[in-house]
Amino acid sequence: MVSTAVPIIAAKHSFDLPLPAPSGNFSISPNLATISEKDGSASFTITRTNFSQAVTVYVSTVHDQGFDNPNGNTFYNGLFNKQVTFAAGAATAQIQLTINDQKLGCRQRTFRLMVQQNAADPIGTYLASTRFTIVNNDPGIVADANINELLTPPSCSIHSLAFQSQRMAYQYHSSIL
Repeated sequence: MVSTAVPIIAAKHSFDLPLPAPSGNFSISPNLATISEKDGSASFTITRTNFSQAVTVYVSTVHDQGFDNPNGNTFYNGLFNKQVTFAAGAATAQIQLTINDQKLGCRQRTFRLMVQQNAADPIGTYLASTRFTIVNNDPGIVADANINELLTPPSCSIHSLAFQSQRMAYQYHSSIL
């Protein structure tokens, strides 16, 4: 970890004076972003209201909204304590997030992006936070199947598979002779 302390020498004693903590409000836009997995990436803007001093903050993605991101890169390439340094006078910084198309029909998933003052801050301590939802635009699987219930035992054959919708419907008609 890189020290952000500046050595100060006063008389015959020296001590470290930490850089100022981020002051002013931070925000992330877009707020509550909806992203198509086919987009391949998403861009977020971090804005700060006090931009008189240089400051470094840390950006992480969090899967605490009810969905996991297995291996940190299944649905998107996760960020963990990504350093973002604002130069003095800079009010905004861009964050790119890579979105991975699973090419599978499944539901949308919501995650969180947060900005923290320190890399060691707990997950509930942040300067700004927003949720983002990855919408799955891939169709689900629909099977064209024939069931012959007159055979003993009944037989089933699948003729074709087609990607059509996110839900698979099964319809079975039976008649008693």
